[in-house]
Amino acid sequence: MQTSFHLPWLIVVIVGAPLLTDTSALGDSDTNDGGPDFFEQRIRPLLLRRCIRCHGNNKNSHGLRVDSRAALLAGGKNGPAIVPGRVNSSLLIQAVRYEKAGPQMPHTGKLPKEEIALLEQWVATGAAWPISPATPLHDNAKNHWSFAPLARVPPPDDDTGWAANSIDAFIVENLRKQGLKPGQQADARTLIRRLYFDLVGLPPPWQAVQSFVQDPSAAAWKQLVNRLLDSAQYGERWGRHWLDLARYSDTQGGSVDCPIPQAYLYRDYVIDSFRKDKPYDLFIREQIAGDLIAAANPEIDFSEAIIATGFVGLSLRNGIFKHYHPELIIEDTIDTIGKSILGLSIRCARCHDHKTEPISTADYYRIYGIFASSKYPFSGSELPTFSAGETVPLISPRKWSQLHPQQRTRIEQLRSQIQQQRARHPAQEELKNKQERLARDVARYHQIRRQGHTDVSLRTSIDDQDIRIREVVAKLDTSVRKLWDELKSAEREAGIQRAYAMREGAPHDVAIQIGGDPFATGEIVQRGVLQRLAGARVLHIPVGQSGRLQFARWLSSPDNPLTPRVAANYIWRFHFGKGIVSTVDNFGLGGARPTHPRLLDWLAQEFIENGWSVKHLHRQILLSNTYRLASTTDQGKLATDPTNRWYWRFDRRRLDAESIRDGILQTSGALNLNRPGAHPFPPEATWKFSQHGPFKAIYDSPHRSVYLMTQRIQRHPFLALFDGADPSRVTSQRKHTAVALQALYLRNSPFIHQQSEQLAQRLLDTASDPRERITRAIQTAWSRKPSTNEIDEALNYITSFAERVKFAGNLASAEVAPQLVLEYQFEGDAKDSSGQAHHGTLNGNPQFLPGHTGQCISLDGLGDYVDSGTTMNDLGNSFTVECWVRPGPEQANYADIFGNHLGGGRGFVLQQQGNATNQFRGSFGVGRDQWVLSNPIQLKTAKWQQIALVRTPTAMRLFLNKQLACEVLSTETIQPSPLTFRVGLGISIVERSFLGEIDEVRVYRGIPKRYRKRMAPRQIELAAWASYSRLVFTANEFLYVD
Repeated sequence: MQTSFHLPWLIVVIVGAPLLTDTSALGDSDTNDGGPDFFEQRIRPLLLRRCIRCHGNNKNSHGLRVDSRAALLAGGKNGPAIVPGRVNSSLLIQAVRYEKAGPQMPHTGKLPKEEIALLEQWVATGAAWPISPATPLHDNAKNHWSFAPLARVPPPDDDTGWAANSIDAFIVENLRKQGLKPGQQADARTLIRRLYFDLVGLPPPWQAVQSFVQDPSAAAWKQLVNRLLDSAQYGERWGRHWLDLARYSDTQGGSVDCPIPQAYLYRDYVIDSFRKDKPYDLFIREQIAGDLIAAANPEIDFSEAIIATGFVGLSLRNGIFKHYHPELIIEDTIDTIGKSILGLSIRCARCHDHKTEPISTADYYRIYGIFASSKYPFSGSELPTFSAGETVPLISPRKWSQLHPQQRTRIEQLRSQIQQQRARHPAQEELKNKQERLARDVARYHQIRRQGHTDVSLRTSIDDQDIRIREVVAKLDTSVRKLWDELKSAEREAGIQRAYAMREGAPHDVAIQIGGDPFATGEIVQRGVLQRLAGARVLHIPVGQSGRLQFARWLSSPDNPLTPRVAANYIWRFHFGKGIVSTVDNFGLGGARPTHPRLLDWLAQEFIENGWSVKHLHRQILLSNTYRLASTTDQGKLATDPTNRWYWRFDRRRLDAESIRDGILQTSGALNLNRPGAHPFPPEATWKFSQHGPFKAIYDSPHRSVYLMTQRIQRHPFLALFDGADPSRVTSQRKHTAVALQALYLRNSPFIHQQSEQLAQRLLDTASDPRERITRAIQTAWSRKPSTNEIDEALNYITSFAERVKFAGNLASAEVAPQLVLEYQFEGDAKDSSGQAHHGTLNGNPQFLPGHTGQCISLDGLGDYVDSGTTMNDLGNSFTVECWVRPGPEQANYADIFGNHLGGGRGFVLQQQGNATNQFRGSFGVGRDQWVLSNPIQLKTAKWQQIALVRTPTAMRLFLNKQLACEVLSTETIQPSPLTFRVGLGISIVERSFLGEIDEVRVYRGIPKRYRKRMAPRQIELAAWASYSRLVFTANEFLYVD
């Protein structure tokens, strides 16, 4: 879809939101219009979860059933439960609202207001119920469609001749049943852009666009598909999809969120597996039991198979201790496997039999026992603050035997020393005593529970004892830390790498945890799988094994109908923006039914019969005419199928977070396509992270976004803003929000400014003709040629911008002498020597020491600061703040040197960049929680340096020792702040106080000559083209793909 470049339109887009507001064109809008998909995704699960137990087939309280539309229309003793289109007249709505005049449902408590609103919306829009009004709310467990064996489905005949392959035959058959026909095919430019973003997540090179536009034949399309599937970038793009499901993170989670330096090995394993088209069944088996596969077949890729178990190992951690609350770690494992591989919400059975699925609590603990018999990795926490040897050496028996004998001996000696030193430690006796006491109290608690009673005090004591035991274990771990460091050093010298991977533990069956309480146990259940899917088969686990390998084989068996169906549906969803089953992670009784069940089974069977090849399914989908449909709408078809449920067109979609960032980097020329390797985490020997000082970091990178360091308690700001995956849970379907913060980021962020300047420089360097530059910008970013009118309007904008910058620069250079409005020399006090009488108030207990000139003020970083008593809101958009600073060795997060900023985007500040000690950046607020930010500059510890923040009508600049250190262009107006201007603090949060000495603070209205900078013609030209480049990046045509 082409969108003409009209300057006024672009300005509106930037100031408002650079996102499509016509959500009818989006693939995910089908959950908001009250139609079939809204019912499947929102209403059916709600009725099953909240109502079916009392108003279903087995029980119908007050004669009311809610398991079909016909039953709701018929109602119960009080009359019809719903009146479609009339919300207030519907008894169901009155009941869930808890209106006083009638019944109140559910009797266990009022529904959340969000769920009531969903029911109201459903009734208001006609109470749609897919297929027929009498269709039951859910199948029973015996005949549920997803539990049935895969059916061999022959593709239907296509009398129209439209179908290019079997997929099209299924699609056109359903379209015909709905009285619909396929729309027109997309043009070549749209297709190649769609395919590039779909398969590699990057815009197509202009040469590739030209080539395909000249020859858009079926043979050329097939060749293009194969070339992209063979590219390294394909693995990065589709590996990221799996990492969404694997809740990948480079940190452990919990209150400390320690780094996992080895996590990137699993990330790279996933990327390489997709690139090499590893059979999906093997891919699953390796991630569950790769260590066992490697042990049985040491001549295969030994390290790769072990690394693969990071899928399980990356389960979310809790608290501050090693392996704290193991029941929650295993719960996350089971939930992840359930949603990503089986399409089932198994975790709901941890505390009780599943409310809607044929999954018992015993089923849950059959799987639980498998992982309780395994050892999880550990990276570090507060107690202990290091990995304590809980990672896995990557060396096969053959490679171990080939090591130099001295290396083997040294490593073996250190391992033995660690075991012996732990065993001899005095804390072992303390540990034994505490464990014995805990065992006695747990036994006593069980006896009390069996008698039908409880003892809250005893139960609380049990939790406390568990914590005290973990403290002793941490003491034992810490006692051998030096030896562990030596062991890791010896392993590194021998070329042995470690992985965050799984190992076998002590095999055992586990007891059901009553109500999910690990200290209130019931009967012991044999390790195994879900009984509804296992049938008469029993999981035979050899003595001495956990059962992970057998479980992995069951998951990946072609006889398991869920795994291939779920995988095929995920692949379809990633191509089309929605699944054949819309609840992509829920194929159970509480999930949606497939829109095309026969097509789904055909895809799943095709998947298995072609060696579980993901690329084979890609080719089937991409070579179909269905995939190549245009996204243009047709009013008649839109009236029949407003959500495109039957695929009469292609759904327009916004790019995901990674594609936006990677596309910007590629277009600007800054993208580095090499694989970066490990993250620059601090050395483990220096870790002192705690719940009060958790690990937090952001590492800038020119590499693809899949390689960005991703942590759990502090999400990467760009990925979080643009709806990236949540690294703490399975992200089966990303949100697609359109919020003002996204637009403002694309306008004001340093990243966009940097990339816009880089694109501008690239255009200036590669073409002398301005019209050619505009042409290249649009070709590179939007994959098409601009019209003559677009070029003319762009040139007018660039010329106008350059004139404004030139005019503002001349004003700044010719302005009258700046006015000194505040001066603190700190000669034993905070008196203002400017003559304006803004005398400072000392807060905390600052000291006066010999300074840069005379005396200075010394601030302790714990609440010392100077309050000027004035807001400085009258400085306008032309002012200067300068001072001398001597920073301390460590600063609080976001420590301020000076400022008056407040939330909401108000005021200005010179502030440390997060926890990057003594890296300070200038910023000023422009309202709506948005800030114009400079790049950070590094200050030296314990050395005097002069720093100045200078605001001009067109830019913000930081000077270090009177030299320009960085600059960001902006004509925005600073929003006033009610906070007074402060030195040593720039906000009302005293925890952000500055540590160090400050001297000679001066504030000027205007700009002293030493900081004035008249822009050279080349700089003005660069600024104008950078501004135009920002418009290119923030246009819908860049952010959306048709």
